[in-house]
Amino acid sequence: MRASGPESSGAARQSRAPVLRGHLVRMVVWVLAIDAVAIGAYYAADLSRADERVRTIFTLAWSLATIAVVLTSLRRIRIARRGR
Repeated sequence: MRASGPESSGAARQSRAPVLRGHLVRMVVWVLAIDAVAIGAYYAADLSRADERVRTIFTLAWSLATIAVVLTSLRRIRIARRGR
């Protein structure tokens, strides 16, 4: 159900657009940074030759870090969209 009133107007949505875009850009930059660090660490530690268990733990940690950033960023975007 759509809300009525000044918050649902096009002007209110347009005023939040830069904030939403900023949150989105920050999320993408953080994910790229996490990926760059993880890939660099993978090759620096020569994990391609490591035990499968070590590689699995590394991948799990990398995935959890990415998920934490994405969920936090999406929460901020949701809050900004609601105008809080």
